[in-house]
Amino acid sequence: MNTVVQQRLDRWLRIAAPLLSILLISFLGLINLPFPNYTTIAPAYTLIAVYCWTVWRPDLVPYLGVFAIGVFEDFLRGTPIGATSLLLLLTQLFVRSQRRFLLGRTFDTFWVGFAIIAVAVAALEWIVMSIAYATP
Repeated sequence: MNTVVQQRLDRWLRIAAPLLSILLISFLGLINLPFPNYTTIAPAYTLIAVYCWTVWRPDLVPYLGVFAIGVFEDFLRGTPIGATSLLLLLTQLFVRSQRRFLLGRTFDTFWVGFAIIAVAVAALEWIVMSIAYATP
């Protein structure tokens, strides 16, 4: 293979790696394990991936890519289209605004920040789904 083609392919794969990993993790989050009520206790894998990539390499996680992954996940889950995208984009916006604080902190601080965001996203998700399905 030509060296120029290899370099371009390498560059494209490096740029696409965060979005591809978020998409793969999104698929893993959709796997339904045979445990009672697993979907209610399953971790928000996509949210974790968006959080981590936005803190570490926000330049490689475009808003349009996160939006597309959210819409794709909504199609697969059967939730109202745009609900997951809205929550992921709000998370990405907030994390980008707090990136200076989160970057370079201890492991505990990094994940406490995620825990706070996860609770806020869960509350927002409940509100969005309540509005979408017209039930509290």
